[in-house]
Amino acid sequence: MLAVEPTSEPAAAPPPAPVPRPVPATTSLPVAVVVHVSGAVVLPGVVEVAAGGRVFEAIDAAGGETSEADLDRLNLAAPLVDGERIHVPVVGEAEPPQILPPDRPTPVGALQEEAALEVDLNRATAAELEGLPGIGPALAAAVVDLRDARGPYAGVDELLLVDGIGPSKLEAIRPFVWVSAG
Repeated sequence: MLAVEPTSEPAAAPPPAPVPRPVPATTSLPVAVVVHVSGAVVLPGVVEVAAGGRVFEAIDAAGGETSEADLDRLNLAAPLVDGERIHVPVVGEAEPPQILPPDRPTPVGALQEEAALEVDLNRATAAELEGLPGIGPALAAAVVDLRDARGPYAGVDELLLVDGIGPSKLEAIRPFVWVSAG
């Protein structure tokens, strides 16, 4: 009979049981994005589009483009990003001013660009007026129509006579407009 000699090493312990790991809560993807559509659209403003939407869908949500829209200057297939601004230019319109969220620093040269945006209310075309903050094609046309009907503006405050321009909109555009002698 063979003798079994005891070993100095203890028997191997069974492997530890797997530790259950918490399963993270599923992160829900946004179901919609919110964008600002401005310029040559029927209903400029803030619209909501399904997540994964494209520029053409934001324009449709804003009532569609107007007959003056220059859609060839846009990438209609570009995916939307929540919080962005989509500007639909009119044919022949200069590039719109860059709009920055309030928490971003002002880029170098922005003050020079703003100075270039100053327009004379008594000589500005509707297209020039559309470069002002919050002024789309309809309001620009109304500013020109009032000037044509009443004569030259005597002061910037007379913009309050234009339907659609109230005190807050006037204060937003005041730094960019001036009035020359008729």
